[in-house]
Amino acid sequence: MVEQKNPEITVIVPVYNAEKYLRQCLDSIMSQKFVDFELVLVDDGSTDGSGKICDEYAAEDGRIRVFHRKNGGASSARNTGLDNATGKWIAFVDSDDYVNADYLSDLHSYVGQSDTDLVISSLEIFRDDGKSSPYNFDSLPKGTVSYDKSGYPEFITEQQIPYRGYSVSKLFRADIIEKSHLRFPEEISFCEDFCFLFGYLDSMDGRVVCSSDSDYYYREREGSLVHVGVGDFDKGLHLYRKIKGLIIPFTEKYGCRIEAFDLASFLHRAIMQATSVRQLKMITSEDWDFFMAHFHVISRKTQADKWMVSHFRSVPGVLLLYVMICRQLRNSLMNANMWKVLDTLKK
Repeated sequence: MVEQKNPEITVIVPVYNAEKYLRQCLDSIMSQKFVDFELVLVDDGSTDGSGKICDEYAAEDGRIRVFHRKNGGASSARNTGLDNATGKWIAFVDSDDYVNADYLSDLHSYVGQSDTDLVISSLEIFRDDGKSSPYNFDSLPKGTVSYDKSGYPEFITEQQIPYRGYSVSKLFRADIIEKSHLRFPEEISFCEDFCFLFGYLDSMDGRVVCSSDSDYYYREREGSLVHVGVGDFDKGLHLYRKIKGLIIPFTEKYGCRIEAFDLASFLHRAIMQATSVRQLKMITSEDWDFFMAHFHVISRKTQADKWMVSHFRSVPGVLLLYVMICRQLRNSLMNANMWKVLDTLKK
């Protein structure tokens, strides 16, 4: 097929050491019923055969363009894709996921109205090991619902957007991205999609169309960022402050409830990764107060964590000892796959 000029949709796929899954991903994209698209593959310094697979597919179809670059992370790779996109609309697919043949046609079917600025569809989450995922969105509204900016409070809660902040299974307008100079933040490696999405929501003027179509298959893997979180205290604290700095003004501007975003959970994740008193002293009184006011207790574990913070935030040595014991115990339980034991700790 000849190279696609000014396509309707640019599909961006960041690729890093995805040789095991990449062919399934690319075959699913190239089998789309909707053909007016280009596929931008960004090989982010892969050390396996991913780069060669990208080149192989590009040689077979002129709609595919490949960019090889040094490893810089998923955000940087997506930004390279955005820098080189020529489509009117932007869709993202991760290289270890796949889509069905209606993915692009279903997304694009909702852009007929001139005031549609964002399309969000659902997805299916699966695991190769056959275990069930803790994430499911069965309670989402069925069919199609649209919201303008005045409806953001309902949109955020009804569509569970704080938990669906990923970039995939969505269709973005390229002109809004460029006009607002939107890019994925490269200094973080967790929730970067979330930051991009809320920057986009703030920049758009039209409507969000949400569909219950489930054309995207998200592969949840052990060892992925979904499971291991941000990695350490410093990154966790930085992420909490970045997300809070983004969301608090958003909630004030659009009248959304702070509680819907569970911002204190980001600080909780950082606290539970602390390894020194010095780190805990980096948490300000304002941070502690925000945690106590907004942290949502969901289990006996988190109830104990909140109690310890309320009593020992001013005694970081005691709090650190608690954190280290809890971390060792909980990690041991998880590594031993003792899920039944963990379940007994829930309310």
